[in-house]
Amino acid sequence: MAVKVKDIYKRIQENNNNIELLAGEGGMSNLIDWFHFVEGVETTGFLEGREIIIVTGIALKEKGNTLIEIMQKALEKGASAIIVNVGRHILSIDSDMIDFCNEHSFPLFTLPWEVYMSNVAKIIAQEVQNNYKRKNELVSSFKNAIFFPEKQEFYSADLARYDYQVDWKYCISIIQVHDRHSSEVVPAEELRRIKKYLENTLAYLAPQTVVFRLNDALVVCFANYLEENISHMMTQLIDNLPRYCHKEYLLYVGIGRNTLSVRCINKTYNIAKKVVRLQTKLDKPYQVLSYKDLGISQLLLAMEDTEIMSEFYANKLKYLVDYDEMNQTDYCQFLEIYFEEGCRVQEVANKMYLHRNSINYKLKKIEEILACDLSDFTIRVELMVALKVRLIL
Repeated sequence: MAVKVKDIYKRIQENNNNIELLAGEGGMSNLIDWFHFVEGVETTGFLEGREIIIVTGIALKEKGNTLIEIMQKALEKGASAIIVNVGRHILSIDSDMIDFCNEHSFPLFTLPWEVYMSNVAKIIAQEVQNNYKRKNELVSSFKNAIFFPEKQEFYSADLARYDYQVDWKYCISIIQVHDRHSSEVVPAEELRRIKKYLENTLAYLAPQTVVFRLNDALVVCFANYLEENISHMMTQLIDNLPRYCHKEYLLYVGIGRNTLSVRCINKTYNIAKKVVRLQTKLDKPYQVLSYKDLGISQLLLAMEDTEIMSEFYANKLKYLVDYDEMNQTDYCQFLEIYFEEGCRVQEVANKMYLHRNSINYKLKKIEEILACDLSDFTIRVELMVALKVRLIL
């Protein structure tokens, strides 16, 4: 869901077949947000990235700049391509410019002086504005599908118009950004930066995705992708994200499950919210947690009646939690390790650097507090589930 250099090239060709690609063909999939007329190095300072720059050469001599200098500065600022008006102020394109653009996959186009560059700018503007309209309508449609799934007239037609089929599988991932040192709301500018990175990367990895902000989270909606591929792509995104994210912020990522159609996309959204909440409780930033990898917790996350889970937790584990809080002990954490190590005393002792007798003492103390027998398989299962519930509630 983005305008690429090749899209602009095709549209200009349809209106004027005099445009010529001289170099930088490897960058034809670069993304375009807007255009800028640039007639000197100093005006490249206004570039924000993802622009096509247009150079007529009118002021090059006056400003004492060369075209190669403009190319270099524009590339540094993140420009996506350059169109040069040749024939009057710029007579030809030198080989060093062609080599530079090929080396950096920076598309270099030429148009003869007789072509009105204002018409070219109009074509670019129309293409970009049409894309903004498409993006906004898709975001609105997906939000309607999430919050008003029964109102199909609010989203089905618009999605179909943009080639998102109603009966495709849909999956949502949610990214929460937290301040490392406080509970302050993360600045909107930081969320915009992360969102732009996600959109840029997913335009290549998964074109059938829509990214939008919802409250203080970023939502990525995947259309018609396998769950395994979604997990792989999100892991790839998050692995590279620290380079684009301020070091004072932590990111938590949760992935829901594929739906049967867009009509039940609210289910994958609600599951993704619960998964990212669980990820936050586990305090594992910059790791991707997917619903499909949660084992028995899948059943717990799918339960709508949290009151039942709360009662189960209170009956099975609350006495131990209260004991830990009152006596500054860590029996709940110990119990988690005990289950993680398959209830093998020696393995637990090795992991905790304790003697077997210390482990056995802790086990007997837990049995005393909970009035239970930890050698009973059913009791173990109930306590394992209660520990999972504790994280989810």
